[in-house]
Amino acid sequence: MKLTVFPLRPFAFEPNELNVMETGSTIFYKQLVETFIGESEDTCLTNDENEEVNGQKQILWVGNPAFGIDFDSLFLKPLTKSLLNYATDNAKVKLLDAQREVSRLVLDASFSMDVPLVVKDNLSLESIIKFVGLHLEMPPADLICAKIELLFKILQEISDSRLVVITDLSHFVDAQELAQLVEQVTDSGLTVLLIEFSNTSRASEFKKCRYYYVDEDLVDFR
Repeated sequence: MKLTVFPLRPFAFEPNELNVMETGSTIFYKQLVETFIGESEDTCLTNDENEEVNGQKQILWVGNPAFGIDFDSLFLKPLTKSLLNYATDNAKVKLLDAQREVSRLVLDASFSMDVPLVVKDNLSLESIIKFVGLHLEMPPADLICAKIELLFKILQEISDSRLVVITDLSHFVDAQELAQLVEQVTDSGLTVLLIEFSNTSRASEFKKCRYYYVDEDLVDFR
């Protein structure tokens, strides 16, 4: 994926590495954020075929990782589908049989009431899994690196190819944790962009990343 911000040369974001866009300009930082949340008309995102990118379909906006990310609402449905791909035919039959038994017990109990109650027949496997309360076990809120690692694992599991955009991650992870994330993304197939703000270039801190720096005067240090 490429980002074009006039008059600068296009910025390329590649898979299997952390892409970092850092700037000392509050205006440029705001412009970057607006680009990836779909509110900018001054920039252009294109794919490798130079076709304009549909942001809603091809970008996963995470933003500041300290804010709550509702992993269940974002990923539980595709994770359920992935889980069923791993389930054997025998396991699926047992799930359906168990659901029928639960329905029978509920109906048996309802016969004691003078109210016409029915249960839904032939629930889907997805509905059965939802019924048992499947959800993600999240790390503590203050363990930002662990949350991002989990995010990357989920995206790999469900083969999500969207560009992942995270802001200000360097405020929450140290050098060792950043190195862990770099290693995790390598050969993962994920395309990840970090948007950072700094008055000076920190290329040395992101030396194993694809790093871009634009200063407060919009000078592109490439």
